[in-house]
Amino acid sequence: MKSPFRDGLFAGRTALITGASRGIGAAIATAFAGLGAEVYLVADDRAGLEQTSTAIKDFGGTAHP
Repeated sequence: MKSPFRDGLFAGRTALITGASRGIGAAIATAFAGLGAEVYLVADDRAGLEQTSTAIKDFGGTAHP
């Protein structure tokens, strides 16, 4: 599935997203990844981080939980 975001705006950049296991944090992480950033995900819910990471990778992004 193609990313719904404009690709490349943050290409070559790195983003560290806290609270990325759910809600707004997960949405922000997905948005940054959709814009080309390599995202590092941080939260205390490991299962939630894996879900966010999988969703990002399914759209072709790069995520590190």
